[in-house]
Amino acid sequence: MKYMSHHIQKDLEITHPHIHEIFKVDLETKQYYFWQRDSMPIQLYMPKVEFRKSEYVHNNPLHGKWSLAKSPGSYVYSSAHF
Repeated sequence: MKYMSHHIQKDLEITHPHIHEIFKVDLETKQYYFWQRDSMPIQLYMPKVEFRKSEYVHNNPLHGKWSLAKSPGSYVYSSAHF
């Protein structure tokens, strides 16, 4: 998560500076926060559950305040185009 956070931060600074500021926090140990605080793994015990979770992940950048892409496959970091 730390490795990806640094890459996300650098990319947002360059490509989406207006979105970059959304992730800024005032903490002693961090300047930016990209992940949920209690990110716990979820067991994907059935194909149906795996499909539902991947659909959520693929569609997440398209909705709400993010609006980072027009379709799941057009988001740069998405695995949807696979």
